[in-house]
This record gives sequence, structure tokens and C-alpha cells, in this order.
Amino acid sequence: MKRKPSGRSNKPFPILVAALVVVVVVFVVVVIVVVLLLVVVVIVVVVIIVVVVVVVVVVVVVVVVVEVEVVVEVIVIVAVVVVVVAVVVRTKKQPSSFIFTRAAFYFRKA
Repeated sequence: MKRKPSGRSNKPFPILVAALVVVVVVFVVVVIVVVLLLVVVVIVVVVIIVVVVVVVVVVVVVVVVVEVEVVVEVIVIVAVVVVVVAVVVRTKKQPSSFIFTRAAFYFRKA
């Protein structure tokens, strides 16, 4: 025995609910990603500011306290550290011995 179809269909309701759930999930994911990106950007900016402030303070203290020759040496050492950090960031896939040989190369060059 077949039932007579009622005047109303129940199909649109689950489709609307599924669409609403998808929209809400996508919205929540987008909000979480944006918040995480903002947190990462804020952390990077804070780290950069702290590094710049520390370098400036160290250079000023060295200039005030010590001779000019030592200032040049400190600037060279800071430059070597910056180069090593840059090489480490750019060559994560390569072995650590490569990093040290590159650092030694730059240190000898300076």
C-alpha cells in the first residue's frame, strides 16, 4: 500500500539546516584563521621591535662605554648573528653542518 503524499514536503527543511550548518562552520573556521593570523603577525611585530630595541641599546651602550674599534667588532658580530639566523630560517631542510660552514664563511669574510 502506498501512502498518499501530504501537501507539504519535508525535504527543504534538512537542506536548509545543512546549508546553515555549513555556513556557520565556514564562518567559524574563517574567524579562527583570521584570529590566529593576527596573533602571529602581532607576535612577529613584537619580536622585531624587541630585537631592534635590544640592538640599539647595545650599540648605544657600547658607543658610550667602549672604544670605537670594539663598536665595529660588535657590529660585525651582530651582522654575523643576523646572517646565521637568516641562513637557518632559509635552509631548514638542510643539515646543521651547512649552517655552521656558511656562518664560518661569513665570519671569515667579515
